[in-house]
Amino acid sequence: MIFQVYKLINILNLKFWGLFVKLELSLLLIFLWNNYNQLISGEIDGLGRTRNC
Repeated sequence: MIFQVYKLINILNLKFWGLFVKLELSLLLIFLWNNYNQLISGEIDGLGRTRNC
């Protein structure tokens, strides 16, 4: 009985971490995509600085 409860908690924990990792990865992808777009459009000079400052 305790083992089943432990197993259930483990599964829920894995699902939670899976969601958390997906969220982190999607945020990272959005961040990289925004930087990539700025780099392509010439707003960033490659060192992370914007050209107009």
